[in-house]
Parts: sequence; C-alpha cells; structure tokens
Amino acid sequence: MCRTERSRTMGREITQQRGLPSCALLLLLCEMAPKDTQAIEFADVEIVHINSLMAMCRVDNRIVAVPLGRILSGSEVAYTGDRGRLIIGRELALNLQLL
Repeated sequence: MCRTERSRTMGREITQQRGLPSCALLLLLCEMAPKDTQAIEFADVEIVHINSLMAMCRVDNRIVAVPLGRILSGSEVAYTGDRGRLIIGRELALNLQLL
C-alpha cells in the first residue's frame, strides 16, 4: 500500500472510529503528507466545502479539489469558509493547472 492510500485509509478509519471533526483530520493528514516535495504557496485561498477526502478550494477565481492528504503543513485553511494560505506540492499544483 502506498503512502497516499495508507493516509486515506487511516483518515477514514480514524474519522469513523473516533468521530474527529474535519479540521483534526486535516491536521493529521498534513503531518502525513510527503515532505520531500517542492512546496508551492497560494495566498487568499478560500475553502468552499470540505469532506473527509477533499477540500474544495477557490484559488485565483477557480474551484479545485485538493486531496486532504496532499495539503502541506503551514497551510492556514482548515474549515469551510476559511481564507488564507494553502501550501501544496508542485506536482499537485501542476496537475490542478494552477501553475
């Protein structure tokens, strides 16, 4: 099982077993995100909707689905309606056509 699959599985199990709110799950997944990626920072990002797997974020007037396990530590957004800094890996930013 790869690291991403393991983090998704663990996140679901923890949420189901302990009933953690989405912000606690987000913080847990931030710690599990790969640390060896080149980080890209986006300012003034708004979380439009968040669930146990994805955060729907408004980035530069576009709505993109960011997997919670790919959000890097240092990001300031955690709840629906939050505005602030979002840090993700360069590869994900390219895949989401944000660069």
